[in-house]
Amino acid sequence: MNGLKKPKIELIFQVAVVTDDLEKLLAGWKEIFDFDEESIVIKTTEEAYQFDQWDGFNYNEKHCRFFNKFCRFSLGGIDFEIIEPMDKEARSPFSDFLFENGGSGIHHIGVKVDDMPALERKMKAMGVPVLNHAVMGQVLADGTRKNCTFYDLRKQLGLILECGSLVVGPMAADPGSRNEGFKRNEEKPAIDLLFQVCVCVEDLEQTLANWKDIFDFDESTIVMKSTKKAFEEDGWDGLNYNEKKCGFFHRYTRFAIGGLDLEVIEPMDKDAGNPYADFLLAHGNGIHHFGVKVGNMAALKQKMKEMGIPRLNYAEMGPVLADGSRKGCTFYDLREQLGVILECGSVVVGPLASDPRAGNPPDFAAD
Repeated sequence: MNGLKKPKIELIFQVAVVTDDLEKLLAGWKEIFDFDEESIVIKTTEEAYQFDQWDGFNYNEKHCRFFNKFCRFSLGGIDFEIIEPMDKEARSPFSDFLFENGGSGIHHIGVKVDDMPALERKMKAMGVPVLNHAVMGQVLADGTRKNCTFYDLRKQLGLILECGSLVVGPMAADPGSRNEGFKRNEEKPAIDLLFQVCVCVEDLEQTLANWKDIFDFDESTIVMKSTKKAFEEDGWDGLNYNEKKCGFFHRYTRFAIGGLDLEVIEPMDKDAGNPYADFLLAHGNGIHHFGVKVGNMAALKQKMKEMGIPRLNYAEMGPVLADGSRKGCTFYDLREQLGVILECGSVVVGPLASDPRAGNPPDFAAD
């Protein structure tokens, strides 16, 4: 930034999906997972607008009148949002995403940026327009109102960012806390921790270079690996796709940002026929999945079997641990039911690896 201070993502506090049927997705979450249903909030921007509590009629810096219905609840220590455009035929940031995506999918992550003017200058210099900007709620003591600014950075970073002036959800009162504290139904699976956001891109090196160019983050946390190299060293076994054998490899990088693990994946074979190439061919750069630690994984596996949902992919990697297990992950494509693809990890990596809810084996060395 020509020697100027770069903005920093202080906190990732929200993840959001867009769907054409909010009630269906919310019912899906209630059916499959145990979570704090008392945290559910359902609103519409139309109602807020009628009471002069919302102003956001814009799209790529041009006037655009649209309304959304949305639902928010606490999930895995983060704020989870479901958005349904109220007019799916009209042009808007959310209806267009729904059309381009071919249905429900992960739309954005909500972040708190330490220096919004610096980010705004950088976006202007790069020619990236404001996807949407909105102000809402009452005037606060400092004379401001809650506001949010969206940037579509899928081409550059692999995702859409919502930069909020305020933090909502479990971390609103204490950014260091992700504790939800609801009474658990031990017979159902629950997402104990959402610890990773993963994007799938055409060009890993360029995407990583863009992250370095736009944001300040701890570059010492960057890890670069490939499943091909790990496979050749007997350190990775995951050659499957929807319960069938599938020979594919990918390169990936991971780094810490906003309190979570951010993963960037590039398939080494971009022809159709593997989980990541198929995603790229259908959607281009975008958020592929969330990494989660599931409480009662056995119950989730049983539920998926009952629903006829195959494992999108499953893999084991790394050394055998003291308890006889290896680091493992199981993917489920639940976009139709929940709006997301989930990677259910046996261990937690990244900044939350030491969180008590991670439950990592004592001899697991998180990279």
